[in-house]
Amino acid sequence: MDGFTKAKERTVTLQTSITTTWTGDIKGSGQVETAAVHVPVAIPTDLGGTGEGGDPKSFLLSSAATCYLLTLVGMLQMKKVPTNFLTLQSVASDPKKPDFTIDHAVDIELPEGAGDEAVSKVEAAIQAADQACLIGGILKKGGVAINVSGKVAVKAAA
Repeated sequence: MDGFTKAKERTVTLQTSITTTWTGDIKGSGQVETAAVHVPVAIPTDLGGTGEGGDPKSFLLSSAATCYLLTLVGMLQMKKVPTNFLTLQSVASDPKKPDFTIDHAVDIELPEGAGDEAVSKVEAAIQAADQACLIGGILKKGGVAINVSGKVAVKAAA
């Protein structure tokens, strides 16, 4: 049994924590730290900061995109569909305007010889991952529209 399946079968604690620090004024610098990552943060240049680090909008989009991608990878593994690669491009609209949206576009290449059944499983998983992603679900409850599209290709014979 793989780790993703094991995680689904047990109760998972979803509590998490981060430490955020800041030094200086608006042009100062900061850090977001978790047990696994240390990421610089900065106020965007259009708001008077240096722009030399992540900002809240990029972190929000990163969280939504990462959740969607990892959910999709887990689903494909559960369906036993091997992939050569997955690429996800995510774009967020201007959050200051009504109807804030996030658009996920995923490109997936399957190994040479993958059949129609594998392609169908991937196409279904592209939509199912959107419904199963925890972060996306939280954002949707807050009125964010999330749109998902995907392209699935089978590697051409050499």
